[in-house]
Amino acid sequence: MRKRQLGTTGVEISELSLGTWGLSGDAYGPVVDAEIDRTIEAALSHGVTLFETADIYGAGAMEKKLGERLPKGTVFVATKIGTDLTNKPPRRRFDPQYLAVAKDQAQLTSVMMRIFGPTARRTAAMRS
Repeated sequence: MRKRQLGTTGVEISELSLGTWGLSGDAYGPVVDAEIDRTIEAALSHGVTLFETADIYGAGAMEKKLGERLPKGTVFVATKIGTDLTNKPPRRRFDPQYLAVAKDQAQLTSVMMRIFGPTARRTAAMRS
């Protein structure tokens, strides 16, 4: 698997990533847990080091699954926050208070999450 540097971060990631919306069951219907695990393992065995998810994929289940399954320190997870599911219908929220709560509630318990954004010039890390 070819790798490249992520912008000016100094972080090296695989050129391909595994997106997890389809695995969440939200896209194409339910997915058997064993199939999710096999897909993640196949990606890892092929050298994928970047995984993409969001806090709304499976109502946070994909973040949790990645946090449980991925090895620490060798892979990166790009997760998206900003959809407030407590509102009916859900709405996008990017105010600092909501984003802070969403980051704290992210289910990525065993991998590091870095926040890069226009309102945050610093990097936040969350470790188990």
